[in-house]
Amino acid sequence: MRRFFLIFASSIAFAVGGPAAAEEAAQDFQTYIANLWPEAEARGVSRATFDAAFKGVEPDPQVIAATQRQPEYIRPVGGYIALLVSDSRIAGGKKRMVPFAETLAAVEAKFGVDRFRNFASVNARIDANAVEMNTKSYTEWVKSDEFFDVARYPEIRFTSESFPLQRLRHGGELSGTLTIRGTDQPATFNLDPAECDHPAYDCPIVVTGSIRRSAFGMRSRRGALSDKVDLHFEVFAIPSAERLNP
Repeated sequence: MRRFFLIFASSIAFAVGGPAAAEEAAQDFQTYIANLWPEAEARGVSRATFDAAFKGVEPDPQVIAATQRQPEYIRPVGGYIALLVSDSRIAGGKKRMVPFAETLAAVEAKFGVDRFRNFASVNARIDANAVEMNTKSYTEWVKSDEFFDVARYPEIRFTSESFPLQRLRHGGELSGTLTIRGTDQPATFNLDPAECDHPAYDCPIVVTGSIRRSAFGMRSRRGALSDKVDLHFEVFAIPSAERLNP
């Protein structure tokens, strides 16, 4: 009955929400219960169980009033996410996990729950020496010590945060750490929707975005070239070291 009641209670909040007086709300609530009984009976719920479930249950005016102030209904989606899914809240949630790390690990071990199931991360390694530009002179320049400095830093790296696997299929934001010239900077890129059923295996993961080259110590020719650099990656998956050496 608990699952049934929770579904029912959610409906009630919308059915009687609003500026109605408490007496009118209570009357509507009793009418709703009376109308609900035939459906419950048809699903095999006995009258005794039904009556016991709603014995003493009354509408709470404070809850009804609160439904009129829920931010997900009175704010635009972007404003709601910015308010309640902020970087500070995410950081706070991660911090709160620390004291319970051992407990959560024990629960995983006992019940076989995998907290990372259906999640993935991108660990991209790009050969800086393979970068190509429109002309030979520009290609030589971006490989020089004024730009990527491939002699000292032959690799560009991007390590993403964990994200839902579905994002590989449907696209979305991909946040993580970008390393260029030995400098780590937070970066957010866009994942293009996949063009196949098995992205990273049958087709590449296409990642696009922009950076400020000055953030990575690349400050030459600023009078002639923009500080903004557009990046485009195509990533294929390879087995991790753990899979190669179980």
